[in-house]
Parts: sequence; structure tokens; C-alpha cells
Amino acid sequence: MRRFRNGDSISYVTDNNAWYTNNSTAQCCAYQNDQAYVPAHGLLYSVAVLQDPRGACPAGWHPATDEDWKQLETHLGVAASELDSLTMPGPYGAWRGGNENVGGQLKALITWDGPNTGANNSSGFNAFASGERTYLGNFIGMGEVASFWAAYPAQWLRKLSYLEHGSFRYHNGMGSDQSGYGHSCRCVKD
Repeated sequence: MRRFRNGDSISYVTDNNAWYTNNSTAQCCAYQNDQAYVPAHGLLYSVAVLQDPRGACPAGWHPATDEDWKQLETHLGVAASELDSLTMPGPYGAWRGGNENVGGQLKALITWDGPNTGANNSSGFNAFASGERTYLGNFIGMGEVASFWAAYPAQWLRKLSYLEHGSFRYHNGMGSDQSGYGHSCRCVKD
């Protein structure tokens, strides 16, 4: 999606310096600026795309919220006591649902580097390891991570890793630089 719901274009940014300089504006990109990745992996978006009132998802859909993610994670077995956990491994967030293999239930069987811990895609979510773009404009994590924005105003994120069974929940305002990052976005039917 390179357009907002109303048809306006989302800035497509390839230059690292432009990404860094404008990372508080609505922008998107393909991983490594390579259009060959787009059919399978989609685009990476700045958080400003999700915050924009023109709408990041098509009519009848909305970007997944933290509550949408928690509902999915609960369905996959995360205990209610873990849903809001921010204690491990550090102050930015927490891996949750490892014992229930929540991350494995969400990960596709392709696109991930080995060992792709626990991957079985039993949820049908089919998360590809699409990587992310740092606030400096560098691309990292293809084959290793999938990271997804949760909708404004909460700005929580979810990350899956090829090395983990669980899902990582963290917030871009928790002392990290994630607000300048480019992450994937999943839309949920209204």
C-alpha cells in the first residue's frame, strides 16, 4: 500500500539520509529499496503512516491495535498475566508466550533463517521475516525478524524472531528510537 485510504500518496523514501531526516513524517519503503521483495514482504512504514487521519488501511479495515494483538495472543495461549508484561529482558519490552509457542504459531514456514524456532504457522497468520528499517535508514533483519506496528495512539510493536518461541511486545516511547523505524503493518477487518 503506497496510498492512504483517501487516495493520497504515501512518500516512498529510498535515500537513507532522507529517511532519517524525515522519519517523523508518513513514509514507506521496500526492504533494501528492492521492489522484488514487495509481493511477498510488503512495505515498511514509519509510525506516522499509522497516525495519519487519511487512513493507513482500506475502508472497512484498521491497523492492528495493541488490543487486537493481545486478543490474538490470548487466543494462541498467552496468559492474561503476561499480556502487559514489560519486565524481561529489559525496560523496552518483554518476550511473552514462549511456553505456548505463540511466535511459532504466527511464523510462516518460509522466508526465515534457521533455526526458525517453533515455527508451525498453526494460526494461519503467516508472518514472513521481512526485516525492518532503522531510524538511520539502514535495513536489518531480513530472514531474522518480523516487526509490526500497533495502531496509534498506543504505538506498541510486536516482533517475532527466528530464535524465539514467543512474541516481543514493546513501545516506541520506552527510551528507544523505534518511532523512526520502518516496520510492517497488518490490517484488521472492522
